[in-house]
Amino acid sequence: MAVVMTFSWPEITPDVYDAVRKKVRWEEDAPDGCVLHAAWFVHGGLNVMDIWESEDHFNRFIEARIAPYSRANWACKATPNRSSTPCTVASSPLGSAAPAPEERLHDQRAAEDGDDGR
Repeated sequence: MAVVMTFSWPEITPDVYDAVRKKVRWEEDAPDGCVLHAAWFVHGGLNVMDIWESEDHFNRFIEARIAPYSRANWACKATPNRSSTPCTVASSPLGSAAPAPEERLHDQRAAEDGDDGR
């Protein structure tokens, strides 16, 4: 089941977040199972809201791609405040529902094979 993952991490500054983005490259190499990522800062601290296909997808991404970098390079003592909630629906601002994971996978494979669906 899809989940909404939220967390806040007061010790993460915009500079640290930008450095992590450059190192982990999740925008160029999208993590398996990530549907949406949004981040913002309040009083300098990082807040994140993600939608993932499952909590397992999120946990694998954290362990494989975030944790190794963070353990080696962040000077943070605290861990983030984290929560997860089942996601009932994810839709665009125009009202169209996000494609099901199987449909996205099919579209991704078709694009890799050069099949544009025409």
